[in-house]
Amino acid sequence: MTLSWVLQTAFETISAPGTVARQLLDMRLGRHALLMSFALVAVLNTLVFSASVLTLPQDDMTRQVFGSPLVFMAIFMGTLAVTTVALTWVGRMLGGTADLFQMATLTIWMQVLRFLAQVGLAVLSWISVALASFAVVAVSVLGLWILLNFVNVAHGFGSLARSAVVLIGSVFGMAMVLTVLLTLAGLGTTGP
Repeated sequence: MTLSWVLQTAFETISAPGTVARQLLDMRLGRHALLMSFALVAVLNTLVFSASVLTLPQDDMTRQVFGSPLVFMAIFMGTLAVTTVALTWVGRMLGGTADLFQMATLTIWMQVLRFLAQVGLAVLSWISVALASFAVVAVSVLGLWILLNFVNVAHGFGSLARSAVVLIGSVFGMAMVLTVLLTLAGLGTTGP
């Protein structure tokens, strides 16, 4: 993989996400390649996020919570791993066929796209903050569209509606697990 391949494939993902999903899945990446890719996207996204946090005011809550790049990277890696598992399991419960390696391939590629988008948005924000704000919304909608197509191809649904149900089910499932974990850790809400 070269930088030109990454950029070309990123642009193809925008115009034909289903085709790119099939191409990525056809690569049949092994465990080692996926783990290395997982680590790489974690480091790259952490670098971009850490650089953006430096531009926030010192008393900003985000800067206080995520001031340490290692904290952000741990949260990023945990979130990516849980998201990958949730998309795999919920999809399989709805009759999908994707395995964990296939879903990991696609979610890692989504993080490559996220990194490229963050770099582009950072450059755009130096030119025009207002334009960058609109671009954030467009990138978010485009990211959702790409993810729907990726889930559809990975699970072999043939329906973006079923992919949407997988996304919604995954979000609810992750929220429930997080609630239980926070409660067990003593961080849940307590009533009077």
